[in-house]
Amino acid sequence: MPVRPSCKLLSKMSSPPGENLPDNRRQLHRLGVAYLLETARAVAVFIERDLVTALVFLAILRANVGALTSTPVSSESYAGERDIPPDTLREPVSVYAVSRDLGLPYETVRRHAKKLKDAGRCVAVKDGLIIPARVLAEDGMLQVVGDTLRRTTDFVAEAARSGHVARAVPLVSLADGSRQVARLSVDYFLDGLKLLGGRGDLDILAVLVLRTVTSQNVRHVTYDPNLTRTYAGETDIPPDEVREPVTVFAVAKLLMLPYETARRTCVKLVELGILERVGRQGLILPSAMAGRRGVVAIAMAHAEMTADYLDRLAEVGLVAPARERGRDGNSGSD
Repeated sequence: MPVRPSCKLLSKMSSPPGENLPDNRRQLHRLGVAYLLETARAVAVFIERDLVTALVFLAILRANVGALTSTPVSSESYAGERDIPPDTLREPVSVYAVSRDLGLPYETVRRHAKKLKDAGRCVAVKDGLIIPARVLAEDGMLQVVGDTLRRTTDFVAEAARSGHVARAVPLVSLADGSRQVARLSVDYFLDGLKLLGGRGDLDILAVLVLRTVTSQNVRHVTYDPNLTRTYAGETDIPPDEVREPVTVFAVAKLLMLPYETARRTCVKLVELGILERVGRQGLILPSAMAGRRGVVAIAMAHAEMTADYLDRLAEVGLVAPARERGRDGNSGSD
């Protein structure tokens, strides 16, 4: 993973007033949500369990090695695909701490942690739970790490094509930083879910269902350069007629959820006035809701979080090739 020093250029998100640079925050938000949802699905596939079990797995994993990989320099020894910290260096985490981290009921986390233990994906030690090194060395997990690197590389390139340029410079030069990239992606995923949940009115499953609906509504906008430029600024929100409805069945399939679970969650979101049914076509997040001050604030905060994540990736050398940066001219946002 080569280091490209040209990532010293400023991001549009932090540009001083008067530079008249395009606002790419909504596009960055859209790309970040799509990437976040792909991460959720990839982990659920690996552990062959439902999405909530996958979330518990990731939260345990993050707690175990957070102290070892908190900075690019401290993570150098355990950055590569097969550079797995031994169990003796893993910090156990309690079910209670995981429930707080995910905002899930204690009993829910306990039940899903038991599923992981029964499947051999997690073990209980003196001070809590760990994901043992042997699980992370499995062929399936190595494939997840490789797939995450490829998916993240594509995400970085897509952000660059939308006009984003990293604000950070490489702090380390890693011949293989794939496992550190995977850890950073877990941080971005779990912290992003918390942010996207707003004030905590929705549980984490409802947040995932909501963001799947909203992401699918504007997926064509996200990846069409012309539409991206049309809906570029903070207040340039795609109208309802541009949004493509998504069915409950599609949501359940994308998130690997039981249909009834997805249906109940969608019904709840409709009853709360967040989502809206469009005849028999499916569900949308209406533009009136997307334009509310609080919803806009969450989207902009998530765009900033996404820019910070891209900076952290740049610090370990994962930046887009120069040819990808700003290839399509002006950037856009949802």
